[in-house]
Amino acid sequence: MKKFLYIFYICLLSFKADAEVFVIADELNFGKFVQVNGDTSTIIIDANGLRTMFGAVNASNIPPKEGRLTFVSDNTTYTTKENKFVLNPKNQESLPHCLASIKNLTFSNQENVIGQETTSSVSTGVGATLELGGYCKEGLYTGSLMLDYEHIISLNNTEETSSNNVVMLNFAFEVEEPLSANVKQDMFFGTYILPSTDATIVLTPNGANIQNISVVGTKQPHGAIVEIEGVSNRSVSISFSADEVYLTHSKDEDVTPLKADNFTLYPAGTIRLPDLGETVSAKKDVFVGATLHVPQSTAPGEYKGNVTLTFLYNYE
Repeated sequence: MKKFLYIFYICLLSFKADAEVFVIADELNFGKFVQVNGDTSTIIIDANGLRTMFGAVNASNIPPKEGRLTFVSDNTTYTTKENKFVLNPKNQESLPHCLASIKNLTFSNQENVIGQETTSSVSTGVGATLELGGYCKEGLYTGSLMLDYEHIISLNNTEETSSNNVVMLNFAFEVEEPLSANVKQDMFFGTYILPSTDATIVLTPNGANIQNISVVGTKQPHGAIVEIEGVSNRSVSISFSADEVYLTHSKDEDVTPLKADNFTLYPAGTIRLPDLGETVSAKKDVFVGATLHVPQSTAPGEYKGNVTLTFLYNYE
């Protein structure tokens, strides 16, 4: 059995079914989408490339594409009345790394007839249903569908059938998981008179707990507020980049920095975005607090620092 490679807009696979027949397989692409239902997402591509989705929303301007099988016959080696190819669809097993399955294959032409021309071809569109159980991690997923077909040759009104012919049809789909964060309010520990002893400022959702130091000015200390936006009803985990950070003097790098630690979140650790139906624009605010340590020996001036928060979807 020989193999040939044909290069088109995308990479195609070709297989030689017998001495006179080739089958060229063009990829079936379900497109790029966001899952908005944690139980089941269903993406259906019909044999003409029309896509219908349940529990998912489109995430790309590039349209999906039906698969395509092209049967090419070179009739110079024998006299035929016609070549006929009968497709026999098979359901596929679940893919690794994602609870996905391909089923319900459809064809624009179930039986494909090639006439008596010296070299001729016929093609059929291939559709299928993609089912995803639970949320899949963001990324591109690829695989292959195994199709078998019968090649029926009519010689002098007598049909000869070549069965157990196999062609591999590649498929692809891409999952996107939009998740963003916007700082609505920065953390501010306040303005103080230098302490006569070691002091602390603790920022909580209910305000600041100040020990051994006096606030001056009209701007009160407060924690940060971060707005998270993502897929409706998804669970999101939040973590800090470090257990402690150091705020440095804005004008003199030789001044001893101030330590901030005991970072807190409200709600704590894991949040759930509001259930707003099939949308990727659900928003929720998260409070971020911390403790600042101010030693008696602190030099006067402005101190600045930052901490990184990481937001990740949970897979339930």
